[in-house]
Amino acid sequence: MAGPEAGARRRGSGREAGRLRARQVVAFLAFLKAARGEPGPHLVVAPLSVINAWANEAAKWAPSLRLVTFHGTAHERERIRHQVRFAPAGGHAAAPP
Repeated sequence: MAGPEAGARRRGSGREAGRLRARQVVAFLAFLKAARGEPGPHLVVAPLSVINAWANEAAKWAPSLRLVTFHGTAHERERIRHQVRFAPAGGHAAAPP
């Protein structure tokens, strides 16, 4: 099939595949925490264009995971680093994306 409809369908299925990938990773990290007692830290590196979607999926599917979005100016990243380093155990250090 050719035309604009086919392009929209491919983009839509690509977005869905990205959401599925995010959910799989989030589920795996939640499994590590719950079943294996491995709370982390774990690092997920994602393109800036999808970082908000990843954060949304993590909050939706595994709200018990501690999520830190490490992005911003040098000053903002230093503030986030300080928050993470000195956050109480089990606390959340969240930064705006």
